[in-house]
Amino acid sequence: MSALIVDVPMRMAVVADEERCIHVRSGGARCESARIERSERCAIHHEWFNSHAAAMGLQFPEDAISLHRMLGAVLGMVVSGRVGYKSARSVVELCKMMQNNVRAYEEEVREVERDFRLGKRSSSQ
Repeated sequence: MSALIVDVPMRMAVVADEERCIHVRSGGARCESARIERSERCAIHHEWFNSHAAAMGLQFPEDAISLHRMLGAVLGMVVSGRVGYKSARSVVELCKMMQNNVRAYEEEVREVERDFRLGKRSSSQ
């Protein structure tokens, strides 16, 4: 017996400005996701905003710019003695993994946008 797996890409729903997350990305674009109940942020940004990393002043790692800023902040923490070298080394390794994930995400977004422009995605998706 075999199963057929079908990947059905879907377009992101357009969210009204007053219902959108307040997070502004490092490139200046506002997050397009809907806010969760009783929050000004979407689920992902709400979770980050309430994390220990955010409390330490680290930026949400969503692109190369924010990862660079995160590494700069970690450098400052090491120099000031707020975190030890081993902890900083762990953060650097995590940033490397995040960078690979960001690249894959950005490639997926470009592919969806290209397919949409070429008419490969119907407006009902």
